[in-house]
Amino acid sequence: MDNEDNQTQGESAASVTHGGLRRRGRLRSIVWEHFEKKKINGIDKAICNYCKNALVARSSDGTKHLHDHLKACQVKKEIEAIEFPPAKKAAGEKGKTLVETHFNPDVTRRKMARAIVMHEYPLSIVEHQGLRDVMSSLNQLWKPMS
Repeated sequence: MDNEDNQTQGESAASVTHGGLRRRGRLRSIVWEHFEKKKINGIDKAICNYCKNALVARSSDGTKHLHDHLKACQVKKEIEAIEFPPAKKAAGEKGKTLVETHFNPDVTRRKMARAIVMHEYPLSIVEHQGLRDVMSSLNQLWKPMS
């Protein structure tokens, strides 16, 4: 059985020439988390885990072209768009982003009550205008406890 078959993806090995001797070394670049190294027709190739394109993977070629491929890989971009959707820009407001959240007023009320008890705040704190401003800025649906 070939030694490469016994290694996990993170422990892939590459041939390294050092002092005229061929040795096997660990692939250290972070790019190898996105590629699998295989020999195809006797040539070392890096297979993209996303689009399955085969790129050259000789040790003399470096990994810059693999990094460049990852930046341009459309399949990877589509997967990331699903897993990590971009924050939405607020209409007409430069530099501001909107993050989609789900507000639950019951959870907010319970947490506010817990904070009041834990820190021994006066119950009237919920009537302070400053707290009302903060809470309403977090969500327009927030109403003070009664």
